[in-house]
Amino acid sequence: MANTYEAERSLGGTYACETGGEYTLPDYMPEVRRVLRVDCDAAPTGQYETQDKTEVGGEVRYTLLYLDGEGALSSASFDGTYECAIPGGEGSRMLALPTVENVSCRPGGPRRLTMRAGISFRPIGCVTEVFHEPEIAEDVGETQALRRALTVGRSNYLSSEETELTESVKAEPGSRLLSVSGRVLPREARAENGGVRIRADLWLNALCADGEGKPYSLKTKIPMEEYLPDENITPADTCLAWGVCPSLSATPTEGEGDCRMVFDARVRLYCLATHNEEISPMSDLYAVDCPTQVTRREMRGRYFPACMQGNFTVDGEIPLHEIGPDNGASVVDCRGNATVTGTSVNGNEISVEGDLKMQGIFGQEDADEAYVGGSFTVPYKVRFTAKEPLAEGTELHVSTTCVGCHTRCDGQKLSLDAELLVTCLASRPLSMQVVSEVTADTEHPFESRAGELVATYLSPEDSLWSIGRKYHLPLSAIADANNLPKEALETSDCPYCLDGMTRLMLEY
Repeated sequence: MANTYEAERSLGGTYACETGGEYTLPDYMPEVRRVLRVDCDAAPTGQYETQDKTEVGGEVRYTLLYLDGEGALSSASFDGTYECAIPGGEGSRMLALPTVENVSCRPGGPRRLTMRAGISFRPIGCVTEVFHEPEIAEDVGETQALRRALTVGRSNYLSSEETELTESVKAEPGSRLLSVSGRVLPREARAENGGVRIRADLWLNALCADGEGKPYSLKTKIPMEEYLPDENITPADTCLAWGVCPSLSATPTEGEGDCRMVFDARVRLYCLATHNEEISPMSDLYAVDCPTQVTRREMRGRYFPACMQGNFTVDGEIPLHEIGPDNGASVVDCRGNATVTGTSVNGNEISVEGDLKMQGIFGQEDADEAYVGGSFTVPYKVRFTAKEPLAEGTELHVSTTCVGCHTRCDGQKLSLDAELLVTCLASRPLSMQVVSEVTADTEHPFESRAGELVATYLSPEDSLWSIGRKYHLPLSAIADANNLPKEALETSDCPYCLDGMTRLMLEY
């Protein structure tokens, strides 16, 4: 039976769509006097392959934080959907998680609002091609095949079912919820026999107002562990993990002397598992007994020199007057997103640079308005060390998520500590010609010359393979006639080099 090989070809690129619409506040909610901040979270709900593309879709939730007519801090939430078409289609496998960019809100009146958000995707995906070696008919006689060793990458894409999580934390009496957000921080993704074990934390942040209307923040974490089964996974695989929170709510409860905020969340985990393995496809063939002609096709694959993930803390400071609030203002709440602005490679060192785009709400004691919004950007730079140097042509797929942040005002400046999840997948495209068809002229076999011994003088480019093909001789016959070492026939990925030899004896 002929060998069969599979090779993966990367699907890359960046794709985007826009979502939004017009919304109206219900009559029971306060009117909008000034918009302070708009948050937007996106979560995938479906992915469908058509003939030539992959349709991804999901849900978005906008959270509007604003000053009402009384100057108090109020909030409202609105739901929407997104759709995006990504080239790929049938036969492709893809992991495409949304990243929210450029959220905006335009008031059209005290109760009318237009929301807009850009959703971007940089999918990790591949198309797998199957290569079948041609069957060689028995009447062709003895054949010699040249095989080239090629190390190619294999990948598996996994996702969990939605996991329900619940946690409660102590809250101020009479609290009401203004906004809530949840980000997933994978701590470990370890391949085992038959699956991947992921340990992660769900970071929760709730902006609340106490019984007197004063805002404050609640932060907590919920640890979780999931096992994603897949019979193709082995401990040799290297894994990357992500998580999304499709549903999240926070409800204040009050008992006898105990006020708490109860978080209810649903989390879904995603994983990419990769490994490299060696294959030896046939790149050339000739028949000893009759003329043959081979047809070749290109085999394109990819190799994974690095698959890394890390949690990084980014520190930064910025003067308050550059943000908007007065000196001496206090931080009410701060939230942000991380973007990648550039990557560079030096040997096996990978550098990732980007920006933290933050939006904060600040309290001002001696001002016309008690609260003000402000945005600012903090640059970051992180490094990974790969196990091997990255060759020219290696492609990097990098994603970052700002999982959570801590901010504080110190007189005239704002200090920030942010937790980042950074993933880096390096893949190098591979290409070689492999034999796809063999045509043999069995009706005109080579003339038999048994017992004849001849000498051939070598040229600099000659090898055991080229001589065998030229004289239609088995490589073993040439090696025996010239007492060549055993390694002459043991080298499977290239023909034995005849460097230093001036001639060979050929025995027919």
